[in-house]
Amino acid sequence: MNKLSRLDIQKIEYYWIDHKDNKRQLKYREWELLNPHNDLEMNTGGGQSGKVSMPTENKAVLLAGDKRYQNLQHIVNTIESMYSKLNHDLKTIVDMLLGYRWMLRMGRYCG
Repeated sequence: MNKLSRLDIQKIEYYWIDHKDNKRQLKYREWELLNPHNDLEMNTGGGQSGKVSMPTENKAVLLAGDKRYQNLQHIVNTIESMYSKLNHDLKTIVDMLLGYRWMLRMGRYCG
């Protein structure tokens, strides 16, 4: 079994601390991809659009083709998978450590 380097452990810890923010970014990126902002109407003549109407397939292609979305989804799923495999005691320890580090990071620790 391969050991994680110190840098790998720090990166996982960073992802774990930012898990809520990563989930928020994932949802926002999904919204951004599925609701594009179009200022110009390309079909000004009023005729039919040349685009095939397959909304489910179009959404799947958009989400599968976006590297940022895929990266965020991979990070979120990995952290949630790791957390779900912990026993109750380890989950409590992780929650306490992450809460403490989050307070330090946000400058809310008064000690």
